[in-house]
Amino acid sequence: MIIYAPELYEISNFFVLKFSGNDDSAQGRIEAYHISVNNILNGNITGNGYYWDKSHSTESGSALGSKSFNIFLMMGSIFGIFGGVLFVILIVSYLFKLVYYYYLYKSIYIKYSFIMFLIFIQMAMFAPIHQFPFGMLIVSISVFLFKKGIFDYEQNNIRSSSI
Repeated sequence: MIIYAPELYEISNFFVLKFSGNDDSAQGRIEAYHISVNNILNGNITGNGYYWDKSHSTESGSALGSKSFNIFLMMGSIFGIFGGVLFVILIVSYLFKLVYYYYLYKSIYIKYSFIMFLIFIQMAMFAPIHQFPFGMLIVSISVFLFKKGIFDYEQNNIRSSSI
């Protein structure tokens, strides 16, 4: 056990830095957050549009603006404050729709749809999952499960009403 003490110390130090927010990656995201919020607030009402240049990254490489690590900051940067607010309204209304239909139909598919979409939103706030096919796959599966839950409910009601 004494042989592995230096490695255990390095591993524990790595996790302490990660969870305390003191590693380079966390510091880059914090810096990117502050710069992105300032750009949104100081930008024009219609946003900055979709563009990219090398000046839109922090020292640690976290992306800003149109290629942001955070989906909400990305939408605010591209479409401005009003576009960011409309995006949040769209997300919240979809979540409310999922909750409403779940309580109306009691479908396990709609419940899983809600869980998957919520996981996507939580991940997209801290990692650029929304910029990759895997992120779009999660959203597509969420929509598919929602439609499947509604379809199954309607099919069961059509069958029971025709008997």
